[in-house]
Amino acid sequence: MNKVNGDMYDWIDYTWNPVKGCQHDCKYCYLKSIFNFDMTPRLSQKTLDETLKSGSVFVGSSSDMFGEFIPSDWIRKSLNRCDDMFSTYILQTKNPKRYQEFLNYFDKFFVLGTTIESNRLYQISKAPNVNERYSAMRLLAGHTQAKLFITIEPVLDFDTSELLDMILCCYPDFVNIGADSKNHHLPEPSRQKLHLLIKELKAVTEVRLKKNLSRLL
Repeated sequence: MNKVNGDMYDWIDYTWNPVKGCQHDCKYCYLKSIFNFDMTPRLSQKTLDETLKSGSVFVGSSSDMFGEFIPSDWIRKSLNRCDDMFSTYILQTKNPKRYQEFLNYFDKFFVLGTTIESNRLYQISKAPNVNERYSAMRLLAGHTQAKLFITIEPVLDFDTSELLDMILCCYPDFVNIGADSKNHHLPEPSRQKLHLLIKELKAVTEVRLKKNLSRLL
């Protein structure tokens, strides 16, 4: 387990990555900027056997543990370790339809999220598009004890009313918003548009702003 620092969510205490690697090939992925970082999907038995610490634990922060390229058995082995009642386990994926396969694992100690960078269909990864993610998260609402969240990071230029509808129809317990930290030259919203989005979201749900968003505000 690793203590959180840097650009990670400030509401997370630890990251834990028994499943490593990803094939979504997101244009803005920070892991691809790390020299010789191995993106091959794999299960680390050493990490799986680690003693977990109590607190907020982001499981799979350096992978997409629910990608179609990850065997179900690896996911089950990881989720079976998440049994400390004094911890909260945060999961995030760009393939949230796969949460349905593991619904029996998700009690009130889990927080399930997905990334929706915009309502627009930018060609920036091989992951399921934002419409697919939205539809899958909407199906989860009311069918799990787990809390739900949407992360708009990196926030890309959007259509305000359409993005609001997409996010709020997922009934998230909170929304995280962050910016591109590594200068990938992505299309970004204006300051005015971003302020309006934050204002409208705050009227309905909790909004958590990452420090890296200050550049756009």
